[in-house]
Formats: sequence, C-alpha cells, structure tokens
Amino acid sequence: MTTGPVLACLLAATTADEVLRRGFDEAQRRATPLRLLVAEPATADLDSLGEVIELWSEKYPDVALTVSARPRVDAAIALTAAAHDCGLVIVAEPGSARTAAVVRAAARRMHCPLIVVR
Repeated sequence: MTTGPVLACLLAATTADEVLRRGFDEAQRRATPLRLLVAEPATADLDSLGEVIELWSEKYPDVALTVSARPRVDAAIALTAAAHDCGLVIVAEPGSARTAAVVRAAARRMHCPLIVVR
C-alpha cells in the first residue's frame, strides 16, 4: 500500500457525497489524513458544499481533513499537483467529456493509485 494522505477531488458538486464517502472511508482505513480538492469553478462555492463536508467530517471525527479550492487553475494541473505526495486519489466517474479528459490527463501523471467512484 502506498503511503501518504488520501486525496478526494471534486470535479462536480453533484458527486460530492460519493467522493467524500469513499475518501473518508479510505483515509480512516489507512489511518491517514484526507485532503479535499475542489478543482472546478462550478464547485468552487465551498459554502454550498459546506453542509456535505461537515456531515462527512462528523461521521469520521478521527480523520483530519484539509480543504483547498483551485477554481482558477486548470483542473488537470490542480489535480496532478495536489496528488504529488498522496497515497491514493479518489474522483467521481466523469459525467462529461471535459471531466473525463481532466481525469485521463491527471492519471497519466500521478504516481499513486486512482479510484474512480460510480
């Protein structure tokens, strides 16, 4: 198993529950922190995601969470940079050609496993 924090990346607000559920579960199982990256302008409003993030944080109180938003940076670049020292990256199944391209581009450059949740 690769060491390092778990990175959960949101490319669409509609996938926050699935990505956070898997991210917190994997971070707890691995006894490592969870990083949440909000990588798209459409999901950059953390206020609207705040309730979902808070809900999952309360369910996993032993998992340290850090949240960062990179709405003005290309999502593939932001995801690749955020994954550089991670042990695992989690994203939702792409819902569009654009998000599929982001995931493919970042996956080619990552040095850790990638889980795509459905």
